[in-house]
Amino acid sequence: MKYKNIIFMGLSVVLFPLSNITGQTLFTIPDTTPDYISYRYIDECISAYYRLDRFVQRTGPVWNDTVTANAPRYLESLSQQVVEPMKKCLAGISLDSIPLNKAAEYSMALFAADRDDDVERLFLRLQDSMIADKDTKYITDFLSAYIFARPSRLEKMEKLYHDIKLKIHPDSVFKGIQYRTTIAWYLEMVGNQEFRSQIAKELVEITDTLSDKTDPRYLKLMRFSIYPLVSSFMPQEAVDSLMLSTDAYRNYLASIWESMAGYSGSENEIGSYAIQATNLTGNYWYSNSGGKIDKISPLSLNEVPTVSIIYFVQGGCHSNSINVMYGRNNGRPSDCWRELYKIRKVMEQYPTIKLFVVTNTFGSFADAPPLTPEQEADTLADYFLNFHKLKGTQVVYKTEFIRLPGYDNRRVDMETENQLAYKHITGIGHNTVVLIDERGKIFHYGVLTGPQSIIADARIKAVMSRPGNRSSAIAP
Repeated sequence: MKYKNIIFMGLSVVLFPLSNITGQTLFTIPDTTPDYISYRYIDECISAYYRLDRFVQRTGPVWNDTVTANAPRYLESLSQQVVEPMKKCLAGISLDSIPLNKAAEYSMALFAADRDDDVERLFLRLQDSMIADKDTKYITDFLSAYIFARPSRLEKMEKLYHDIKLKIHPDSVFKGIQYRTTIAWYLEMVGNQEFRSQIAKELVEITDTLSDKTDPRYLKLMRFSIYPLVSSFMPQEAVDSLMLSTDAYRNYLASIWESMAGYSGSENEIGSYAIQATNLTGNYWYSNSGGKIDKISPLSLNEVPTVSIIYFVQGGCHSNSINVMYGRNNGRPSDCWRELYKIRKVMEQYPTIKLFVVTNTFGSFADAPPLTPEQEADTLADYFLNFHKLKGTQVVYKTEFIRLPGYDNRRVDMETENQLAYKHITGIGHNTVVLIDERGKIFHYGVLTGPQSIIADARIKAVMSRPGNRSSAIAP
């Protein structure tokens, strides 16, 4: 009888649920969209602008890592996913709350909200607060906002550029040079070659009027600003000289230096063009020219007289360094995915170009456990020649190293023979391309992508237009 009562009670709970028990509801994702209207400070809007823009780029149809130049991006309008929130965010913010020393940074948010008139008023406040002849830093920073706005306000920027230029006293030569070169390098980043060329011509005219070219301030500007800017163009004269020979191209660059500096420049000043490339050294050599990765004997750069790409890169698109500026350097990502893509495109257009991928061992690869030099070399070859589909030769140098004594036991790598041989050209060498012609002479170094892509493409086209190389090109 007792058990029957227990069963009955259990059934009553199932059949007649208690009044305070409710059914489940479907889980809904809460709306986490920020209330942009409630933002009180423009700093919050600045953060929102960059956050929203990154989200649009990350979810867009184009993977920016493989885009060879950034210029088209700055000519496109911002997505409404960015514009509308910025209008809400900035609706209650007054221009009077913007400090003039941050006018350039804050104007980016104003541009995003289509408040160009407010930006112009902010610029007039800035301009009235200082004498352009005395300090152009804030002015040039502000003009950069016009350049990097989306889309770039280049017409307005050009007008403001000329207005400010007229206010710089003719005797303030160095201030005028600094102003022009700063704007020119900003323009390079958005791919505006036409206006950059105009500024370069202005700089040439200024240097022609200088009677004394020995001033240390001028020589410093020559090395680091004026010459790099003027020599980074490929006018027809430069193209014709490089089509003739790399030596002729170096003579062309040397003439630019001598005209501006008043004396013959050294290799460090003119650049390492027409220098004979040093043969590569390595402990492990691989090739996949036949579609299969094979271990091969060492090769000479000039074994077959043809144009070659030497690509210095560290394993897994991740750099390692013996330089420790702040704390311990655990390496950092590099842009090698973009560079790898461009190398493949160049080799598709010019099938006879040879490729040498230069790497060295560090004792590990990505998150893998410690590897022997042989294992690491095989992994590097598989990564670049197989995974990244590079057709060419890979050389891996077995890096010598020491260990720091004590509990640290940190590995400190020594410079390899390849790094020492090309140190004056490649700099850090973590992601550097060196191009050599059919005679083994260097005609380009740096990278093939980003702002350098225009000049790199022009140089490659000129060299491949030489009679001996011409038949190897495929029309793009």
